[in-house]
Amino acid sequence: MSKKLVQILFLIIVCVVTFSNNFKNEFLWDDHLITDDRFVHNTKHIPDLIKPEYWRYHFPGMPGQYRPLRALTFMFDYSIWKKDPFGYHLTSLILHILNVIILYFFISFFFKNKMLAFLTSLLFAVHPVHVESVTWMKNRTDLLCLIFYMLCLMFYMKYTELARNSPFSLSRALTLLFSILCFILALLSKEMAVSLPIVLTMIVYLFSEPEKRTKNFIKTIPFWIIEIGYIAFLFGVVKTVPYPERELHFGLFSVVFTLFKTIGHYIKVVTFPVDLCAWRELEVASSILELDVLLSVLLVAVLLIIAIRYIKINKTVSFTILWVLITLLPVANIKHIPAGRPFAEQRLYIPSVGFCIIIALIFEWFMRQGGVRKRAAVLIFILLSGFYSLQTINRNRDWKNGITLWSKTAIQVPNNYSVHTNLGVEYLDRNQDDRALQEFETALRIYPYYSKAHTNIGNIYLKKGMVDKAIEKYKQAINLEPDNPDIHYNLAVAYGKKGWLDMAEKEIQEAVKYGTHPVKRKSAK
Repeated sequence: MSKKLVQILFLIIVCVVTFSNNFKNEFLWDDHLITDDRFVHNTKHIPDLIKPEYWRYHFPGMPGQYRPLRALTFMFDYSIWKKDPFGYHLTSLILHILNVIILYFFISFFFKNKMLAFLTSLLFAVHPVHVESVTWMKNRTDLLCLIFYMLCLMFYMKYTELARNSPFSLSRALTLLFSILCFILALLSKEMAVSLPIVLTMIVYLFSEPEKRTKNFIKTIPFWIIEIGYIAFLFGVVKTVPYPERELHFGLFSVVFTLFKTIGHYIKVVTFPVDLCAWRELEVASSILELDVLLSVLLVAVLLIIAIRYIKINKTVSFTILWVLITLLPVANIKHIPAGRPFAEQRLYIPSVGFCIIIALIFEWFMRQGGVRKRAAVLIFILLSGFYSLQTINRNRDWKNGITLWSKTAIQVPNNYSVHTNLGVEYLDRNQDDRALQEFETALRIYPYYSKAHTNIGNIYLKKGMVDKAIEKYKQAINLEPDNPDIHYNLAVAYGKKGWLDMAEKEIQEAVKYGTHPVKRKSAK
C-alpha cells in the first residue's frame, strides 16, 4: 500500500472519529429548510428549485439567496431518509471528507509537497471551527462550495500547465471548460465563491513568469465575465435585497472600520478556537481608535507586509496569507451589518484553508530540520491536532438539539434577546410553555421592541385560553412589524375565538395582503 493511500485512509478515519458523534443530533434552528420545505420533498420540484421565483417567494429561508445545489442535495437525502437526521449528517460528513481529500491533492499538486499536504489536510479535518459547517445540516452550502472552489483552481492550474506544452489541444480546452463549470457550481452552492476570480488572479500574479503574466491575466477573463453575470442575476433577477430590518446603514468610515474589525475577529477565532459560540455579537465600529479596530488594522497591515515581502522569498507564504484575506472579504460586512448574525463561524470554512496551510508550513519547516527540532515539532503537532479533535467532539455535543445549543449560547451571551427567543421557541416546540414564557419575557426585558417575542408570548396565552392577553400581545407585535402575515393570522384566530368575526376577517385580509413572502419560523435569525 502506497504512502499516499495510507495518508488518505488515515484522514478519512480521523474525520469519522471526530464527527461521528453528531449522527444522533436532531434538526435544529434553520434546519427547517429541510423539514418544512415541500419543494425538496418531491423530485417533481427539481425545475422549481432552479427558478428564481422559488428563491423569491417560496424558499423558507432568508430571501434573496440562490443556492439550488444545496436544495438538490436536500431533495436527494429526503428521498432516502425522509426526516431522519442521521442521513443528512452522513451526507455532510461525506462532503467534509471529500473536501479533506481534495485539499490533500490540491496542496500536493500546487506545492509539490506531500508532507505539507498531509499536515494541512489533517488540521483542516479536525479544526473545531468547522463544526458549524459540518454538524449544522443546513450549512452544507459551505461544504459544497469549497469542493468546487478547489476543483476549479486545480483544473485551471492544469489548464495553464497544458498551455505551456501545446498552443491548443482538446484536453486543454476540456480542462478549462471543467474549471469554468466548477466555478459555476461553486456559485450555485454559496455566494462566497465570488472571491474565486480574485484568488485566481492572485495565483496568476504570484506564480506566472513575468513575461507571461499579462497573457495569463487575460485567460481569467471568462471567470470575471461569469462573476459579473452572476452578481447581475442575483440583484436583477433573484433580487437579493435583505429585509429592511436586517440592513443597517452607516457612513463609509464605519463600514471600513467594521470591515477590519470583522476580519480581525475571524482571524482570532480560527487561530484560537475556544469558547465557540453560535451567536457572536459584533458592534459597529465608529473610530479607528477603538482597540479592536486598531489591533485588526495593525494585524491586516502586518500580514500584507509579510505577504508582499515573501513574494520573492517563499510564494507559498504569500499565497496562504492572501487566501485568508481574500476569502474573508465576502463575509466582512462590506455591504451592510446584518441585524441578525454579523459574525458566524460557518463562514470560516473556506478561509480556514489558508490558515491550516500556514500552520502546516511552520511545522513542516521544523520537521525538515531533523533532530530535536523535528521530534519537538512532531510532538507539538500531535498535541495540537489532538486538542482540535477533542474540541470538535465536545462542540458537536453542544449542537445535539435546540435546547443544548441555545442553553449553552445563552450562558455565553446572556444579554442577547435573539438567543433567548430561540431558546424559548425550542421550549415551546416541546410543550414546555412556562419555561418558554420565561425566555420570551427575558428577551423583552433586554429589547422591548422585539415583535417575535411578543408574538410567541401571544401564542402561549392563546394556547392557555387567555385570549384577551393574546390579543394584546399580537397588537403590540403588529405595531412593531405591521407587514408580518403570521401575526395578522394569529390575531384573526384570537378574534375568532372571541366571536368577533368581522375583525377576524379583516386580519385575514391583512395576512393575505402581506403573505407574499414565505412563512418564517418563530426563531430569530
